[in-house]
Amino acid sequence: MKLIFPLIFVISLNAQNVAYKSFKVFSKERNEYISTMLFYPTLEKEEFALGKHKLFISQNVALNGKIKKDKYPLIILNHGGLRSAPNQINWLAKSLVKEGFVVLVTRSNINKKLVLYEPWLRANDIFISLLDLKLSSFKDNIDFNRVYSVGFLLGATSLLLSNSAKIDLDAYKKVCERNESLDCKWYEKNKIELNSLNRNFIEKLNYTIPIKKAIFFDVELSKLFDKKTLKNINTKFLFINLSDMKLLNNSHFQSFYNYSKIENANVFSSFSLCTQKGELILKGTRKNKNLCFDKSEERKLAHKIILNKIIEYLK
Repeated sequence: MKLIFPLIFVISLNAQNVAYKSFKVFSKERNEYISTMLFYPTLEKEEFALGKHKLFISQNVALNGKIKKDKYPLIILNHGGLRSAPNQINWLAKSLVKEGFVVLVTRSNINKKLVLYEPWLRANDIFISLLDLKLSSFKDNIDFNRVYSVGFLLGATSLLLSNSAKIDLDAYKKVCERNESLDCKWYEKNKIELNSLNRNFIEKLNYTIPIKKAIFFDVELSKLFDKKTLKNINTKFLFINLSDMKLLNNSHFQSFYNYSKIENANVFSSFSLCTQKGELILKGTRKNKNLCFDKSEERKLAHKIILNKIIEYLK
């Protein structure tokens, strides 16, 4: 696979080290603690390997490092899907900090009893994590008037919900009847019935947050969003497709918002770089792409393009 991208990249003037801190925030909706992770600028050395994995390259950070004094805009970063490895998006979080942002990421365990509510629960995870951050020791270093969001796959779906977009719940219940979700086989294997969705549970969730701009890559369930709510949202959105998969085609959003397609990328182009072992085990085929289908230099190039798109749009 040969990636052909225009070689125009934003050059950062904010080269700096990156620190990482994890908080536990209690979710009464999940009835458990979720992990809220913060990536932020620091002057300390990056000596801790975060999310070490045999198949994926980890990122070095300054664990619990002291934040570099300044006031930074915040990016809420959310990846998909249901079962992606926990360190797949750390490369982007670190890259965004080097461009002058603080980055918030949330993660929770999969609860099979609640998994059908995951798009809304993820949005709620972000909501309660943001409230917690506003009371934390970082509150004076973050400009909460400049909050942005970047989402991929199911993470992008949740961030759209955070921006007051609504999903047609009747259509959501039937997505696997029409095979319109990437997770239908997993739902079937684990006996998850989308028809058992409880509207009252969703209506009680808090998940709307004020966002200035948002960028969404390969939004899952994108055709389920109500067009009226999309028209009434004032947030500036940019939709980007990395994937050629029919289920992830987001080109219909261009009637309301900015849209572009990154050619010759794939659904895994935003994932972490793979180790040599990962490339060997998860290489996939041209028809059946796997997590490490593209070679290291190709994925590095895709990462640069993704980062450039984000920085160009937000700055």
